[in-house]
Amino acid sequence: MHAFSIISMRLLAVYLVLSPLMALGSTLPAFFETPDELERWRMLFTASLLVPLILGALLWFKAPGLARKLHRNEPADTAVTETGLVRAGSFLIGIYLIAQHLGGVISRWHWGGGLDAGSLVALAMGLLLMLGAKAMAKLFDRFRRF
Repeated sequence: MHAFSIISMRLLAVYLVLSPLMALGSTLPAFFETPDELERWRMLFTASLLVPLILGALLWFKAPGLARKLHRNEPADTAVTETGLVRAGSFLIGIYLIAQHLGGVISRWHWGGGLDAGSLVALAMGLLLMLGAKAMAKLFDRFRRF
């Protein structure tokens, strides 16, 4: 289960890094219109590009340690189980939600001074899924036995 979790985390890390880089091509011309535009877009650039890059890099390098914490009571060479998949999947979905919506919250706060309620809810759900991965696995196990 450890190896599967490490591979899954690293695949998500690659996606988190490449996704904003691919979107950068369509927004890059807007950065060079005027010096005022460059200043105006700096925070959006930081929030939408650097946050996923940093989170992706951290996820890539911390994947083995996170896998050990996620599957603490299982030996390293354990086969992939349904409960383990739910635990790993919940954790990864939580990280994805945090990485995707953190930039939106930061840029909305910077541009308008307010907070984006939808992104805040998605951030809260991401944190709950990430920190409650074991609880999700227990809930899945109970539903499966029911």
